[in-house]
Amino acid sequence: MDIRFRIILVLGVALLVGAVWTLPQWWILANPESVLAEEMPGLPRYAQEQFVKLSTTEKDAYMTLYNGDKELGMDAAPDWARALVEARFLSEIATEETPEPFVLPEGSVVLANGDFNSIDAVRTAKGGMTIYQLPDGSRVMRLSDDFSSSPAPDVRIILTRNPDPTDSQGVGVDYLEIAKLGSSWGAQTYTIPKVADFSQYPIMALYSPSYNALVATLTIQ
Repeated sequence: MDIRFRIILVLGVALLVGAVWTLPQWWILANPESVLAEEMPGLPRYAQEQFVKLSTTEKDAYMTLYNGDKELGMDAAPDWARALVEARFLSEIATEETPEPFVLPEGSVVLANGDFNSIDAVRTAKGGMTIYQLPDGSRVMRLSDDFSSSPAPDVRIILTRNPDPTDSQGVGVDYLEIAKLGSSWGAQTYTIPKVADFSQYPIMALYSPSYNALVATLTIQ
């Protein structure tokens, strides 16, 4: 085979591979109205294809997280915004598990309860929780059957002193971790540490320490 033909063939294959590899970048330049052109920067393609199908309200909420909002005193959190988007669409294809059975021992009493509050259109939670004291003095928390929250990475159930952890102080460093959230939906049971004093830590929150970010809050009553 002629050496020049070999060189041309190798260059042609290299250009073809490069074109395929960089498809998202050059396709956006050539087609500014395409779906890919509307992406949240840094999103994997599978998430981007779903992201653009969301309502305007939801997309705006994610992008506000991504870019921040000076008027709201919100710093840009692009990693957190992307993590929420990816977790959302990964959860939609995940297999749901059967809620665990729960039987209260006779003589248990209700100590406290509360309902979750959403932060915005994409950081949401619904349902509530009830804290029981068992006959042996230990305490457990039960999330309600209708509990659900926005899927997010590394979510922990915590207690914080801050009455409004959505402000600039957040949950601070003085908070108590109850447990890692087992699922973003359905009834679940967790043990409450003996050191947990609800008069000192009156707010429960779904919190991701990896991103120092909140999903939802709840006032213990």
